[in-house]
Amino acid sequence: MISPPEQKALFDERTWYFRTDPERAKRLRVRMADQIFNLPRTNAPGRTHGAFRVERKWIQWQNGADGSGWIEWTLEAPNHQLHGQKGRAWVIPAKGVSVVSDIDDTIKISNVLDKKNLVRNTFLEPFKAVPGMAEWYQHIAQTEENVFFHYLSASPVQLHPALSGFIEEAQFPSGMLHLRESTSWRTLIGGKNDTVKHKKDVLTHLLTTYPHRQFVLVGDSGEHDPEIYAEIARSHPEQIIAIHIRDVTNEDRTAPRYQQTFSGIDPKIWYIRE
Repeated sequence: MISPPEQKALFDERTWYFRTDPERAKRLRVRMADQIFNLPRTNAPGRTHGAFRVERKWIQWQNGADGSGWIEWTLEAPNHQLHGQKGRAWVIPAKGVSVVSDIDDTIKISNVLDKKNLVRNTFLEPFKAVPGMAEWYQHIAQTEENVFFHYLSASPVQLHPALSGFIEEAQFPSGMLHLRESTSWRTLIGGKNDTVKHKKDVLTHLLTTYPHRQFVLVGDSGEHDPEIYAEIARSHPEQIIAIHIRDVTNEDRTAPRYQQTFSGIDPKIWYIRE
């Protein structure tokens, strides 16, 4: 059992980005592959967005002839404490298999259906991996060609450091995190509409950005993953090759929910996992 000081340390660490003051109208730039990219000034919540094109020759120089893997970038913000922070930009081959995985109750025990326990597990308790999932993902990583992992969650983006640390420590394959934008404590736990929209938007973006890749979707039965994934499978049947749902609601594939949700979808591509 965790003592109060340890809980406080976890709480302080995981809420740090919620407690920082946003800084608007700041100039930031990214240095990547010996190139510098200027970002638009930060908006009222302190966010900025940009898209850049990196020449293929620099990707090859960083990662090898096929241009896959990652490129390290550095955030430059003169006279600011964030100056010099580093990160990775992932380079994904045009063809291959992409695994899109939910996080809460799919690879991390969160108890999403119990909001009190969800908050406790998010901010006060050490993250715990769902048994067997890291080993399964590692097996996929070792056996599929040009495989890449996307971790898609309605968790707020402020939890990115904590969740990326969990993925590494629990020995899940490295990959890209797609978290929900949240600018206040009131939106800490997203409602159904926010969650569904976020996941659909990210999935649609991935499918249209990588039209020649095939996708495996992994989620759980706690909230809306089965319905979201089924809708995506109907709109992109050529790209979705498997759907795996971890059962947390004590339903097997004969349950009315699944029979209705996956009606018309090839029964050979969707699975219910214990």
